[in-house]
Amino acid sequence: MKDKPTWLTYINNTIAFSILLLLKLLLRPSVKGSNILFINTGQIGDLIISSVVFRNAELIKKIYGKIYLLVKKEYG
Repeated sequence: MKDKPTWLTYINNTIAFSILLLLKLLLRPSVKGSNILFINTGQIGDLIISSVVFRNAELIKKIYGKIYLLVKKEYG
């Protein structure tokens, strides 16, 4: 199996980023909430984010009113 050429990867990333920016402009939320939700599914990245949230909870509360952490039942 051949790898994709580098230039094709750059073009794909540029197109994907352009679509993201366009969708962000078109689908802006009308009301910004004062709460934030973190979802932890047990993946290593989720565990890292959760530990950072716990470590910086007071700083995050200054920006958002409440912090919610949703964890799978098997990890809770």
